[in-house]
Amino acid sequence: MALTLLFAILLEEDAHGQCAGIKVEHTSGVQQVGCTEVTVTSSGSVDVLSPAPCNYGPYWVGRNSTGSYTFTFSSAVQGVTIDVQTLDNFPALGVEEMLIYVNGTFYPITIPGTTDGCWDPAIIWPPGSVRAPVGGHGSWKDLFIPGPINDIKVTNNWVQGSPAGFFINLYICCIDCTTNAGIINTQDIEICSTDPANFSPSEQFVLDPNDILQYILFSEPGNPIQSIIATSDSPSFNFDPALMTEGTTYYIAAIAGNNLNGNVDLNDPCRDLSNTIAVTWMPLPTVTFFSSAQCLNPGDCYNININFTGTPPFQLTAEVVLGNNVITTLGGTFTSTTAVQSLCIPANAPLGGLTIEATSLMDAFCTCN
Repeated sequence: MALTLLFAILLEEDAHGQCAGIKVEHTSGVQQVGCTEVTVTSSGSVDVLSPAPCNYGPYWVGRNSTGSYTFTFSSAVQGVTIDVQTLDNFPALGVEEMLIYVNGTFYPITIPGTTDGCWDPAIIWPPGSVRAPVGGHGSWKDLFIPGPINDIKVTNNWVQGSPAGFFINLYICCIDCTTNAGIINTQDIEICSTDPANFSPSEQFVLDPNDILQYILFSEPGNPIQSIIATSDSPSFNFDPALMTEGTTYYIAAIAGNNLNGNVDLNDPCRDLSNTIAVTWMPLPTVTFFSSAQCLNPGDCYNININFTGTPPFQLTAEVVLGNNVITTLGGTFTSTTAVQSLCIPANAPLGGLTIEATSLMDAFCTCN
């Protein structure tokens, strides 16, 4: 009898080969399940039926109208596997679909689950929901959602007709992963947009034989994988004005995981990220000059208003040009974005048009020459 029970457990876990297949079964509150505490909450029309046909359940999603179950994990899991059964698609009676949200964002299904022999196989319906084939009930087993996952919401969308709801099983993936992206020992970076953001390579990383280590630049610290802007094999990124905005903070991390055509496989359940560092590319500074005087006379002195853009302090060198000759200079170090400097016209200066031209300008991050 003990051997028979062990064999049944192994079959159940092997059936969910994408992960360890530890089933979540409580319908509310918090319980320790495998490697994490799982908080189960529900919204709208839900119910409990265990076991449902073909041993699905206990989660009945959308029994009488739209409803959802949400699973929140005290520590992120490497993925989940979902079984879904009795999705309805009868245009004259009722049409419903299953939608998945991971970490608060809609997760479009692109890879189907497997058939279960109970009902017709489900289908993927744009833009990534799951439905039954028209005129039938639909089901799938082993629908794998890769992590890391902090929370996942399974909701019923009532498309038309009378709702009936569907049943789901949910298994969390507690994989014994050794992959580790390590640590980047670099402070946050503020740098001129003309310069590369160089940082220390990751240290203390651990790679499996089929792993690689790369670096990613992304825009959302709470959702790095879905907001990747660029990938690099070396610890350096350049500012790309087609993809980025000066003065906006972006984020850098090391990423490790299975090698997929020269890049880290983002669906690798053992994929790992390092700590995050922030990087901000600053715009080049500018300077403009203005005087309220309409006519400048040789031998007189006038106030010149100077306006900067950029980040103080500013170091400025400018030439005062009359005709083709430099008659004097302006400049210095300025701690504000506005300044006033006196300009004295030499007594022997010839008459003509006068211009002030900046020849060198530096702010806290950038240099213009």
